Amino acid sequence: MEQTQEITGDKNPVYPKFIEDRLNMIPWEELEAGYGIKKEYIMSHEQIARQLANGQVTDYVKCYARNGNLVVMGPMALQATFRGDKAEVRHFTVNPNPDMNIYGEALKNNRIAERLMDTYESTVKDDEGNVVCKYRSHSYANGGSPITLTRKDADGNEVKTKCLVSFDGYVHNKNGEIFRGTQRLFITSCDEVRSYLDKVVPSMYGHEFTPEQKDALAEGKDLYIEDFKTKDGKTFDAVIQYSAVSRQIVKVNTPYWRETVRKRLEANKTSAPAPQKEEKKEEKKEDKQEGRKKESTRKVHRA
Repeated sequence: MEQTQEITGDKNPVYPKFIEDRLNMIPWEELEAGYGIKKEYIMSHEQIARQLANGQVTDYVKCYARNGNLVVMGPMALQATFRGDKAEVRHFTVNPNPDMNIYGEALKNNRIAERLMDTYESTVKDDEGNVVCKYRSHSYANGGSPITLTRKDADGNEVKTKCLVSFDGYVHNKNGEIFRGTQRLFITSCDEVRSYLDKVVPSMYGHEFTPEQKDALAEGKDLYIEDFKTKDGKTFDAVIQYSAVSRQIVKVNTPYWRETVRKRLEANKTSAPAPQKEEKKEEKKEDKQEGRKKESTRKVHRA
């Protein structure tokens, strides 16, 4: 089988040593031989390279495979698992329909499944405010509570693990084009999430997570945080949750957050005209005062 892949992307991206070390652990020869995925291609696409090095499910990777006269082309997503000095890379094709199975078994918790499939309508507009396209986005980064997986270890003993479940739904760019999303479930153990919060991300946007908040996030809860800060010191609020797809804390657009934003916009609309009325009152007051001055001047001249 002969493979080819276009080497297009970012120009000479520079990576931190941690990212470079992890990318050097990837079995590139296997990926190229099996799927036509070249190291140069990944390295030239900075976001995909960083996702791969951080164990995240990547954006779509374009791969081309030629078998005789038959050319097969299609997007795939990759995910790397690092153990010691070795890395294992799994590849995922894109499902046309949602796959709600975990290790071949259907997700049995209906409440979690409903949350994972909860969506809202997103609209893309051009600079003039015209609607370019509409699409559906997912509200939650995980199912909101853990599931318990029972599997057998190497000795045949049953091992139960509490895990968070996330759905890798379609993600669209500003043009409405799908650039990631395998339409399948991914899991992360609650212990891994807690370790991540303790050792890697104990704080976020200037907010130090409390032990209670870490526990809640490790259990899949979505949290409303009011005192996040930007780099220039501006305070903002958001709803956050852990994603087993991106393996990190992410901002989410839950129904609660959408309602919060709606109320905020309504409040701004109703309060916006008030200053204009005050300005008009001031203008009228100034006009009256100016009128009195002119009348006084006339009287002086008459005298």
